Amino acid sequence: MSSRASRDDEYRQMSDEEVFALVSKRDLKAFDELYRRYERRLMAYCLAIMGERELALDAFQTSMMKVFDARERFLGGNLEAWIFTITRRTCIRIKQDRQRMVSTDDFDERPAESGAGTSLDMTEHQAIHKAVRMLSADYRQIIELRYFGELSYEELAEHLEISIDVVKVRLFRARKKLAELLRPYFT
Repeated sequence: MSSRASRDDEYRQMSDEEVFALVSKRDLKAFDELYRRYERRLMAYCLAIMGERELALDAFQTSMMKVFDARERFLGGNLEAWIFTITRRTCIRIKQDRQRMVSTDDFDERPAESGAGTSLDMTEHQAIHKAVRMLSADYRQIIELRYFGELSYEELAEHLEISIDVVKVRLFRARKKLAELLRPYFT
């Protein structure tokens, strides 16, 4: 086994806090490992807040750069909460900046993306995204994290700091509300 593969395995066996301690010392390989560990969850979180994949990707990447830039200011405690706080603030800031630049009418009437789907598929796609945006914040967040972020029930419970039973109830209610909103489009 090469020394690089050995070092990568070494990082994988470390806790997040141990990896971050190396990040604090400007270890870019450790940062790559931290990035890999948080990518799926943070991207799903950004998508839940931002509502658009492109904006979510921008928010995620900006957040990770802020984590790296602020590495020396982390004073200990819950690393994951610290990273998610940076991400939440980044998302909010990006959304506020975007709202100042684009009116909501322009935002909702953007042209359909070109792709492999038919116009009916695109209409259905837009209807689903519009309905998801109409959900309450709690329902929208859990739907996006579950289906776009592909988080398990356990990951949702941990991330949202609620029990698995509450996750199941929220998902059930969110899906029911989503079905009501989509009924006119799919009758």
